[in-house]
Amino acid sequence: TPAGPMIFEVGDLSPNGMLLSSENRLALQLSPGHLLNVTIEPRGSFTMSVSLQGQICRVIDDRNPQTQNLVRHFGIKITKADEVNQATYLDLLKEILKSIKVRTG
Repeated sequence: TPAGPMIFEVGDLSPNGMLLSSENRLALQLSPGHLLNVTIEPRGSFTMSVSLQGQICRVIDDRNPQTQNLVRHFGIKITKADEVNQATYLDLLKEILKSIKVRTG
């Protein structure tokens, strides 16, 4: 990527993509069409990281209401993942859904 390594917050995950956001000013260099190499390092009981490639499809800028910093949100479409990482990603999604069901009863 033009900006180099960055840390993003995960807003949403789906089988085909994700919503990532960052207050890092380097994120302003990223725009639709850019390819990102993404590594997801989950917290909690799911300990396996996932590496994949995604393409930025949409960008939305917003303000953090507490800090007034610019927050850039990225809609990412997964474009490439090997079999192991694709399976691990789907396992992660299943684990998240299971966790949500446990919390909501």
